[in-house]
Amino acid sequence: MLVDDYDYPKELIQTRPQWRVKARPSDTKKEYPADIGLFSGEDHIEDNIEIIIECKRKNTKDGSHHLLA
Repeated sequence: MLVDDYDYPKELIQTRPQWRVKARPSDTKKEYPADIGLFSGEDHIEDNIEIIIECKRKNTKDGSHHLLA
C-alpha cells in the first residue's frame, strides 16, 4: 500500500530486520521492534526516520497504539 497507493520508493521502507525504537527518549537502548520504518533518505538512520508503523490484526484488542510524529 505504501508503494502502490502512496508512491513511496521501496528503498525508503524497512521491514526486515525490524527497525528498533526506544520506549522513552531518555532510554539508551532501542528495545522495541517496529513492523515498518519509513525513512526520508536511503540511509536508514534515526535522523531520517519519518514514520514508524506498528501493524495489528484487525480484531486485536491487546497492546497499545501510539502515533509517533
